[in-house]
Amino acid sequence: MSSRTRHGVVSSAVGMFLRRLYRAVRSSLQIRMVLLATVSALLIGVVFMTASLYSVRTSLLNQVLRQAQADFAAELTRAQGGLDSADITGDEGSYQKLVVNMAANVQNEGAPNMVGVFIWPDDSTARRFVPVSTAPGDSDLITPEIRNAVVSNGSHSYSQMINTADKGQYPVPGIVMGSMLRPATTGGIEFYAIYSFADQQRSVLSVQMALLAVSVVTSVVMGIIVFLALHSVIRPVTKVAGAAKGLAQGESDVRVTEDRTDELGTLQRSFNVMADSINEKIGQLEEAEAYQRRFVSDVSHELRTPVTTIRMATDLLFKTRDDLDPSKRRTVELLDKQVSRFASMLEDLLEISRYEAGQTSLNPDLCDACDLVRNVVQQVAQIARTKGVPVKALLPDHKVMITVDASRCTSILRNLVNNAIDFAEDGPVQLRLAVSEQAVVFSVRDWGTGIAPEDLTHIFERFWRADPSRSRLTGGTGLGLSIALDNTDLMHGLLQVRSQVGQGTWFLLTLPRDVCEQLDQGSAPVRFQPGHGLDVEGFFEEAAS
Repeated sequence: MSSRTRHGVVSSAVGMFLRRLYRAVRSSLQIRMVLLATVSALLIGVVFMTASLYSVRTSLLNQVLRQAQADFAAELTRAQGGLDSADITGDEGSYQKLVVNMAANVQNEGAPNMVGVFIWPDDSTARRFVPVSTAPGDSDLITPEIRNAVVSNGSHSYSQMINTADKGQYPVPGIVMGSMLRPATTGGIEFYAIYSFADQQRSVLSVQMALLAVSVVTSVVMGIIVFLALHSVIRPVTKVAGAAKGLAQGESDVRVTEDRTDELGTLQRSFNVMADSINEKIGQLEEAEAYQRRFVSDVSHELRTPVTTIRMATDLLFKTRDDLDPSKRRTVELLDKQVSRFASMLEDLLEISRYEAGQTSLNPDLCDACDLVRNVVQQVAQIARTKGVPVKALLPDHKVMITVDASRCTSILRNLVNNAIDFAEDGPVQLRLAVSEQAVVFSVRDWGTGIAPEDLTHIFERFWRADPSRSRLTGGTGLGLSIALDNTDLMHGLLQVRSQVGQGTWFLLTLPRDVCEQLDQGSAPVRFQPGHGLDVEGFFEEAAS
């Protein structure tokens, strides 16, 4: 494997790890708080370590500087004393030997951190000698600038911080100190000493590593403490959250164990009280709903007999309306319409009651889908003529045999067509039929007022009316589309709608060719395509495939 490939693999692994860590931090409060506590403790430790190291380093540096200055002053005095007491009237060899001995004595008697002693004659000395150094390799640390500063200071000492090399060749701080020695003869001698602070630096590094270790251990311990503390808090909260989720999914008997006496215990008790209250409310609502269903069912059944009697009497009056004067004839006609409307409402309520009581069943039979559409057109023909709405059925020129519950299918189509007529605004209503080997699709399309998007999601709800301002004499009960959807579900079908204000509404009723089987939506010969709006001229072709 090449180095570039290995680098790519490592980068990919690191990126994956960072992404997983990011997701874990975002999804877990416990991990987020532990990470925050650990990083905070580590940062505090680093700040404390930096401040402590600065203080320790400054203290050690000041101490070692004072020691170096004191040692250099003592060695300078000893060297000057040696020069003053020595007999330097001999030849230059004796003078050279004196200088060498002086350097050796200073090196031997100086502080342990003295790196070397360096002695040079200045330009004005009368007795020349070869420069002497106890550490020749470090002589380049004494720069010309330092020498010029020492010569210019005269008898005063001069010092400058430098970097020396430790045994491992790592730079360590040190100091060069220099001064002029004045022998009895004319001229002067440059006297230098180099001191290393390697021991102090090693001490600082040891303290630094110790503080770093303490900081890391402290941050880890802090993370563990926070993890344990949060775990003791989050665990009961997680149990309550899980119980709440179960309660939301319908597990009414779910409860949490009340094993704490602190604020979390209050949460546990409050959840259990809430769950009991919800169950009680649900029981009350179920009881009220059951009572309501029984009431509607009982009233509907009890009303059938008087409504039938009224219907018979009204039919008798309606047949003899031509023998009545105009005002009475008009009254009889209105009575006939309202009795018919009331009977239709009563049938809708009875149908809803049967659905809620689970007493519905299918009666599938083999029939011609084209005949179903023609029957619906005949049933609504009178209403369509009254409202001036043309109803057109575009059907195949051959039979389309399907196995459905004919009465329920007719009821669905009649509801859809009646709604289309109500909102057609004198425009046409079109019925079409498409068939495949597995499914049949009934299309009911109008070009009327349409339905607003905010209303479209409510049209299958019970007792909901698209236009509350419409007269109750012409509007429906709000049950027709709800019953149509229930009938569609009972026959394993699919009822869909697409509408736009000002451009009309289109319903698609898709049924399996045998309602005893499940519908495969992919087998439908036409269906709505997502994202397509209404096209007045080519809606069927463009919005369905």
